[in-house]
Amino acid sequence: RFELGDARDLAEVDDASFVGYRTIARDRAAIRRGNVLKPDPQLIEQVVGEFCRLADASAEHIRRAVRDSETPAPQRVDAHHRCFQIGRDLVKTLQSLGYLPTAAMQLNADLTHRASPGTADVDDIRAELTRLRQIHDECNPDDQTLDKDFQTFEYVITALNELGEPGEPGEPGVPGVPGEPGVSDAHE
Repeated sequence: RFELGDARDLAEVDDASFVGYRTIARDRAAIRRGNVLKPDPQLIEQVVGEFCRLADASAEHIRRAVRDSETPAPQRVDAHHRCFQIGRDLVKTLQSLGYLPTAAMQLNADLTHRASPGTADVDDIRAELTRLRQIHDECNPDDQTLDKDFQTFEYVITALNELGEPGEPGEPGVPGVPGEPGVSDAHE
């Protein structure tokens, strides 16, 4: 006799059971179709309920096994520790499934960004952009594929220059890029 979980291939089952290869494949496929789980909102609740029942039963079996007065103390301590682990794992599992809250994590931080003395200012960045545009134009005078990119960089540099030093949180940031939906090309 063979069980489905015996991990035997179809040829072995065919040889040993005198049943055709295709019959075995068909029967296995029918068993798999019969074991399909359909999406069901109550399935999660049922599985969680069964899991809680199994955890309680496991802990109770351990307690019952060491209840005898002749059980050595180290085994009793180990049994109580195992019961605690079962309870802890149950809580972690219920938290991961959203049935129990987790401890709130909070992060408090202050972040200040200042330009160091070696950092380029807006004029240096604009000069570098101009230099790159000249190199591009000299090497590829007919190529206009980067024109939009150069315009975008120029726009961002202008916007950053207009912003000046960072203000208070909540103040408007860098305006959008020209050519993007809902953005005017007034800065060009």
